[in-house]
Amino acid sequence: MNHPRHIGLPQGVVNFGTMYHEVLVFMHTHGDVRRCEVAEELNVSGDQASAILQRLCDNGFIFRKERPSIYDDPSGKVRQWVYTLKKVKPKDAPRATHAERTRAYRKRKSIAVPSVFEFRGVISL
Repeated sequence: MNHPRHIGLPQGVVNFGTMYHEVLVFMHTHGDVRRCEVAEELNVSGDQASAILQRLCDNGFIFRKERPSIYDDPSGKVRQWVYTLKKVKPKDAPRATHAERTRAYRKRKSIAVPSVFEFRGVISL
């Protein structure tokens, strides 16, 4: 596959030219994908495509939509997850109130961070 440009990935997680990178480029050009589309594009088995998609999900590069979609297949109806590059929030997720956000902020800020300037001991070399 000819890559017109590098899609900007953190170094060390997904290397340029690997199957993981191929999936990200494919999703960038084609949009939301299913496991069977990835398997067909990379010429790998469905299990290998699932493993690649799961690793990309675990590292936060791609996201699964809320629930699997049902598709017609020659063998019958098949349920498969749809993967997307953008994080999908559930539509019915309750939003935190102002008081809850304030409480969470104050809790984060109350954690004492040790300072190197408060050290009164002796460091032996």
